[in-house]
Amino acid sequence: MKKIRILFYSLITSIAIISCDDDFLDLAPISQMTTGNFYQSSIQIDQALTGAYSDLNPLYDNMMIRAAIWRGDNSSQTQGYANNLELNISQYNENAGSQVSTDIWNTCYSIINRVNLVIQKSEGVEDYAQKAGHIAQARFLRALMYYELVRHFGDVPLVLNPVGLEESFTIGRTALAEVYAFVTSEFEAVSNPSSGLSSNQNDKGRPTIYSALGMAAKAYMQQGNYASAKSHLKSIIDSGKFSMQSDYAEIFKESNDNGPHVVFSIQYDKTIAGMGNAQPQQVPKMAAEIPLNGVTRKQMVSDDLWFSYEAGDLRRDLTIQNGWTSTEDGEFVPDDRFWIKYAKNNSPATFQEWGVDIPIVRYTDVKMLYAEILNSESYPSAEAFSILNEVRTRAGLANLTSTELSSQSSFFDAIINERRFEFAGESNRWWDLLRTGKDEVVLSAFASPAYPYSSVKRLFGIPEAEILKVNDPSILSQNPGY
Repeated sequence: MKKIRILFYSLITSIAIISCDDDFLDLAPISQMTTGNFYQSSIQIDQALTGAYSDLNPLYDNMMIRAAIWRGDNSSQTQGYANNLELNISQYNENAGSQVSTDIWNTCYSIINRVNLVIQKSEGVEDYAQKAGHIAQARFLRALMYYELVRHFGDVPLVLNPVGLEESFTIGRTALAEVYAFVTSEFEAVSNPSSGLSSNQNDKGRPTIYSALGMAAKAYMQQGNYASAKSHLKSIIDSGKFSMQSDYAEIFKESNDNGPHVVFSIQYDKTIAGMGNAQPQQVPKMAAEIPLNGVTRKQMVSDDLWFSYEAGDLRRDLTIQNGWTSTEDGEFVPDDRFWIKYAKNNSPATFQEWGVDIPIVRYTDVKMLYAEILNSESYPSAEAFSILNEVRTRAGLANLTSTELSSQSSFFDAIINERRFEFAGESNRWWDLLRTGKDEVVLSAFASPAYPYSSVKRLFGIPEAEILKVNDPSILSQNPGY
C-alpha cells in the first residue's frame, strides 16, 4: 500500500497543487488545489485521500516529537538544539516564530484542506463501493488534525469547507470547547460500523472504528471528561480484538507493526525514499550505536527520568541509551542519554529511513486510561489494580496493592507515574501533565531556575507569520505570553 501511496502522492501533487508558501495564510491553499478536471472518479478521490495520509508521516516522526516530548520533564533542559527548536521548547522560552509550531500549524491545515476538498468532491461523484469509506476516512483525518491543533494552540480557526484566499483572511479563532465538541462528535460519528470505516483490528494505516473510538476517548480525557471517555474505551476492550504484548521489547519492533497491541498508528515504509520514519535517527550525530549515526540535533533524556525508574524496570534500557561511543575518536561518552525505543531491535534502509511505525493509540494506553477512570469512580477498584499490575508485571516490577496505594489519590498518582515510564519517548507525558493539572507542580520543580516553567506555556504560540498575514487581532489573535 505504501508504494501505491507514494506514487499516488506524486501524482496528486502534480495535478492538485497545495502550496505552503509563506505568501499567504495556510488556511488558504485549498484555493489552489484543483485544475477543475480532477476528483471525477473513485480512483482520483482515493489518490487525493492518499496524498493527505502522506503528510502524517513528517507530522508524527518529527514535528510532534519536538513539541510534546521536549515540553515535559522527560527531556533535558540543557542538551538539545537551539534556534527555537528542541532546546528552546524544553526550556519553555520559544517564541511565536518557532519553526516547530509553524510546521505543526501548516501541516495540520494542509491536511485539513486536502480532506475538506475530498469530502466536498466525493459528494459529486456517483455512488461507488468505497464512497462512504472515503468520506469517513477524510472526516477522521480532519478530526485528528483539529485534535492536534486545539491541544497545541487552544482556540483555532475551524474550517469545514474549502475556502479561497480572500475568505481565509476573515476566519477567526473558534473557542476551544467548540473545537473539541466538533472533534469528539466526528470521531463518534465515524466509529459507527455503518460509517464506512473498517471494523478490522488494524487496517494498516487506514483508521478503523476502533481508531475512532480510541481518539474520541483521548479527546475526552484531554478535557477531563471521564464519563464520556469510558464507554469508548470499554468498547475497544470488550471487542476482543486487542491484547497487550507479553514482552515490552516486542512492542516497537518493525516486525510487529499492526499487531493486536496497536489500535491506531502512523505507518512508515523504509523501502520508499521519504516514507521512512526519521525519529530513530534523532540521536548524537556520531553515535556508533545507531546505524548511519545520527543528526546534528539530538533529543537527550533528562536525568530526572533516568533516575526515576524503579530498580529492575525492564523498560528503562529498552527506552533510553545511557552513553554512546563516538565514531570520531572511538571514545565512550558516559551519562549522555538519548531515546532508543524506536531504534532498538530495528534497522534502517538508509539514513533516516526506518520502517517501524509510530503508535498513536496503543492498547496499553486504552487500558491504563480505563483504569484511571475506574479509580475515579470508586476505590479500591479490583479491575483498576489488575490493569496497573499487568503493566508492571510486563515491566518486571512487583505488584502494588491497597497497602502501598492506600487511597484513591495515591492510586491516581501511581497510574500517572506508571504512564510516564510506559510511554516515555512516545509524546504522552506532556499531555498527561496538562490534562491532570500536574504540570505546574511537576515542571516548576523540574525546571532549572534559569529556565522556569510558566502556565502560559500550556499552549504554543500562534505562528507569527499567520498573525502577520491576517494583521487583525480581532480575527486572529495571539496566545498570551507570545
